[in-house]
Amino acid sequence: MTNEIKITKSKCNQCLQETKHDIQAVHIQKGSEEIDNSHGIVIDWSYTWEILECRGCENVSVKMSHYFSEADGIEVKYYPPTSSKRKPRWIDDLNDEILKNLFNELYIAHGAGAKYLTTTACRTIIDQIMNLKIGNEGGFQQRLKRLVSEGEVSAADSKLIDVALEAGHASAHRGWNPKETIMMDTVIGIVENLAERLFILPELSDNLKKEIPKREK
Repeated sequence: MTNEIKITKSKCNQCLQETKHDIQAVHIQKGSEEIDNSHGIVIDWSYTWEILECRGCENVSVKMSHYFSEADGIEVKYYPPTSSKRKPRWIDDLNDEILKNLFNELYIAHGAGAKYLTTTACRTIIDQIMNLKIGNEGGFQQRLKRLVSEGEVSAADSKLIDVALEAGHASAHRGWNPKETIMMDTVIGIVENLAERLFILPELSDNLKKEIPKREK
């Protein structure tokens, strides 16, 4: 007779929402230590590991619950960490391998909760985009102005790009850690939008134009 699979609710990184998960396996580690023999004071702890499988998309994750008798509540962590960003499908259509690899490593860092690395990766992606479009001569601000003057981006777009650059500079040189998820997602959204508009949408637009019927004279 097989054991009945238990169900829990958890955030799914593929569905990007809380869904029902099957608890496929559970492993518990426990320990204790007497710290005061005269008063019989004992501290104890436990780690509970659960393998979760989303009932919607079948994505697998691990939940770790840490209990410590001297702490308030139970610490819960997920591996990979829960994320609000999904890798866009068009990333694999980028022709430049360096840019594609940078994006892939960006999502690995973001999924692992490495905020410093994620923010500085966004800055590096902007740097590579500039290299591909106008070369690598000059600093970030000089090349950003050239992107505008050569018609690659608008003046309004350059203000958004500048914000993402400053976020990367702050993490790399001033130890800034974007604590709010929306801050991190905003920086990622800026670089995603920039790459998609410069490298993906033009080709899709050209293909679409060929398929649109001509107006009859």
